[in-house]
Amino acid sequence: MAEWQRSLDTARLGITMSTDVLLDKLSGFLPVGSGKIKTGFECDYCPALEVIKLYGRVDFGRTWLFALAFNWQGIDECFAAYAAASAYALAVDGVVFDPQDGIVMPPQQALEVTAKIKADLSRTKQTLRALASVKASPGNRTKV
Repeated sequence: MAEWQRSLDTARLGITMSTDVLLDKLSGFLPVGSGKIKTGFECDYCPALEVIKLYGRVDFGRTWLFALAFNWQGIDECFAAYAAASAYALAVDGVVFDPQDGIVMPPQQALEVTAKIKADLSRTKQTLRALASVKASPGNRTKV
């Protein structure tokens, strides 16, 4: 965990994690800090062969022994999870797999995606706030 945090620090992602968690015991919600925001994501340690079998048509580059599965809800959690996954891949010379898009990314590409997510955070939050403030009624079409 300390090495993972060093990788986050080296990449200057602004994410802080607790280093007193055992990596091979990760299961469930992992709280992290993102600047002044307290957030987190689901993180589960699992045998990589299960993932490789589940996504049999995906080329993971090699047969991995271990995998971390990241799940999130919300914008801040998305950024934190992508940052953590990218930094972990960087620390262990691994890859980041996005199952929604079926993309396997080397660490540098995952860091680029993370940077885009971070750059868009404020604008995305503003858009979501604007959408939440629109009061829709049947037959009333509102342009957003």
